[in-house]
Amino acid sequence: MVESVKEIAPEFEGVVEWKEHKIKSREAIELMISLNVEKVPTICIDGKVTFVSQIPRRQNLIAAIYRRMIERVTSQSDISEHGVHQLPAVISVKKELRSFGKVVDKDVVKEWIRLLS
Repeated sequence: MVESVKEIAPEFEGVVEWKEHKIKSREAIELMISLNVEKVPTICIDGKVTFVSQIPRRQNLIAAIYRRMIERVTSQSDISEHGVHQLPAVISVKKELRSFGKVVDKDVVKEWIRLLS
C-alpha cells in the first residue's frame, strides 16, 4: 500500500503530504485508534479511513484524494462568498480567486502553491 501512495505522491507534490505510520510504536497505535483504523494496512485521507486491506488502483487513489479536496468546500454559500459563480474554481489560501469555470492545469496550480510560500 505504501508503494501505491509513493507512486502517486509526485502528482500532488507541494499540495499533499503523506506519512507512513508503523504499528510498532505506541504513538502510531494511538493515532490508529483515533482514526478508527481497525485493520492494517489502511490508507486514510485527511483523517478519514479510505482504503482498508486493499491496494487501490492508481486512478482510484488519485480520485479519492481529489474527492476529499472537494469535500472541504462545504456549501454553495462558502463558494459564492469568494466570488465564484461557476465551478470548477480555484481559491488560494489567501482567499484570492484564481480561476473559475474551467479546469486548471495541475502545473499552474502547483505554481500558485509555490508562490504562496
